[in-house]
Amino acid sequence: MKKLATIDLPRTSVNAFEVLARCQAAAQKAGAEQARMQAFLEDAVQGDYEHLLRVVKTHFEVSSAGTCLESAWYAARQPRTRNLAAHFSHFSDGAGEH
Repeated sequence: MKKLATIDLPRTSVNAFEVLARCQAAAQKAGAEQARMQAFLEDAVQGDYEHLLRVVKTHFEVSSAGTCLESAWYAARQPRTRNLAAHFSHFSDGAGEH
């Protein structure tokens, strides 16, 4: 499957909200199809932070600055949420669409 876009994630404190915002901005800039982006968002928020990062790596090319995705040190310091869907429900209800 062709990646939606390339994203750059810094090594410093990137929470789930920022990861999703960077993904959405990069996909829009790359002209990704809205349906594919919506599918990504719906999948990305269905689990914890580690699930989010796995889904990001599946759908996006992560630049070399994004090595934090493989860093156990980094992942261990992220807030633990059993399911991100409740925090990101606005992505699936059409809010924020222009």
